[in-house]
Amino acid sequence: MEFDCEAVRRLLGKYKFRDLTAEELKNVNMFFPHFRYSMDTYVFKDTSQKDLLNFTGTIPVMYQGNTYNIPIRFWILDSHPFAPPICFLKPTANMEISVGKHVDAKGRKYLPYLQN
Repeated sequence: MEFDCEAVRRLLGKYKFRDLTAEELKNVNMFFPHFRYSMDTYVFKDTSQKDLLNFTGTIPVMYQGNTYNIPIRFWILDSHPFAPPICFLKPTANMEISVGKHVDAKGRKYLPYLQN
């Protein structure tokens, strides 16, 4: 499926840096063309809500000589690219989240790279 930059720009209607965000997502699409984009309501820790663009798909991860396709979901804040995306693991029914230093029980990823 070809990336529709204009459709993404329309979805990003209220975003401060709509054109720049659309261009970055176009670049992501070159590496991960199977990701799907949509608008949805994100609920923050303080229970406030905001309609945000998100994209879901899988990323290949090498582990002990095997490649695993890990399902993820990125939420793109309306101040992107000056605010990092919010990233969650989206386990399938036969997967479980392994809580650790960089992943909480809800699957949210905490990586220094995503914060800078």
